[in-house]
Amino acid sequence: HELVHLHFGHAGIEIGTELWKQYALEHKIAENGSSKGDQNNGTHKLFVESKSNGKSQWTPRSSFIDTDYFPKALSSSNNFYNQSYNHIFKRSTGGNFGEGIITYSDESLDKIRRLLETCDSADSIIITHSIGGGTGSGVGGNMYEKIRREFDVPTHAHSVMPSTKFSSSVVEPLNSVLCLMHFDKVEAMTMYQNEAMYDVCTSHFGVQNPSLKEINQLMALMISSYSWTVRNDKSNNLSKYSTLINTLNPLPSLKITVPFLHCLNDKSNPKKSLEESFLNPKNGLVDLSFISSEKHRMLSAVNFYRGDFKMRNIARSTISVLNNPSIRFSEGISNNLNNFVDKSEWKINGSFSKHKRVVSSLVSTNVISHIMDENFKNFQKLFGYRSFFYHYLGASMSTGWVTENYTYYQQLYKLYHQYGHDYHLSNSK
Repeated sequence: HELVHLHFGHAGIEIGTELWKQYALEHKIAENGSSKGDQNNGTHKLFVESKSNGKSQWTPRSSFIDTDYFPKALSSSNNFYNQSYNHIFKRSTGGNFGEGIITYSDESLDKIRRLLETCDSADSIIITHSIGGGTGSGVGGNMYEKIRREFDVPTHAHSVMPSTKFSSSVVEPLNSVLCLMHFDKVEAMTMYQNEAMYDVCTSHFGVQNPSLKEINQLMALMISSYSWTVRNDKSNNLSKYSTLINTLNPLPSLKITVPFLHCLNDKSNPKKSLEESFLNPKNGLVDLSFISSEKHRMLSAVNFYRGDFKMRNIARSTISVLNNPSIRFSEGISNNLNNFVDKSEWKINGSFSKHKRVVSSLVSTNVISHIMDENFKNFQKLFGYRSFFYHYLGASMSTGWVTENYTYYQQLYKLYHQYGHDYHLSNSK
């Protein structure tokens, strides 16, 4: 049950390169692709093995796709990546969703097809990108539809959302909302925000003035933690990543999740720390500062414990969460709190290596409606200037297409809002 990774746009590629460094560290793969130890089935789920002079050579089962950018890490001189699966378009999107959505070639889809052919039985496709830029949003949205139509493989997108407080480009709300309209083509989507990840790097890991590289390392750490329970042969939790995707979605139409991260160092009191900080809004990798605990409603949560945790502390923290009046779950959804535990030593890349015990969580929550609302308000301001809007999108977008997808976004927002407020919610038993 192999995992295939696709990385779209500048941000997606930078996140992807850090993610593969983390994977290589966990599976004892050197920078040149050679093995530094015995390999197991978990390595085969991520890497493609080839033989050279009787020695194994491992390359990531991944494709990097962009319009105008490839870092040195993906150069032809680097033996770690298989260049035949990477693709760069000979045109720039200029940060424009309208340009990105029409940027497509059969060659890029063919590279993904050949990548899938390296699998005995492809389990899932994991995607990284930012939906504020032109390539990540436009090309990413386009490829969602192509992948859904051509390949019968579940997809999990890890998407960087624009900040609710500030952004680097005035058109980020346009790009992100138009891209979100395509998320009915994926099975799961996890949203991140750089501003929140910056705060977590500072408060949790003590990294002062973290760089984008360190923020990308944090995001790579999260993505790696979700699939470890599938990749680790000694784990009895899950055998397929697609099972995890199904666990994440309380309802087929509620596909978006919010990530949480809680770290314990050697000085932490595991009992007290887990009970007090578990699913705390300050641990979210999206901005949750604007939402009060009284309005925070959980639909479902999946928690991944990595490191030397005692089961009684995990059980105690779970009971504490279920009895916490400020953390409410919908009683209409069964099995809405799941724990996966792996006590094996976790090797962590970058500035976070001193933390050996980490709890990462994926949560479906009504907070998503508030994040969508903040982004949607900025979108409506620009949408009101119709001449600018259609000049920006160009001839690739019709009024009917925008209106249709605009309606889908509104329905998705109302659905999360409805489950958070109108439905009868109480503590799960």
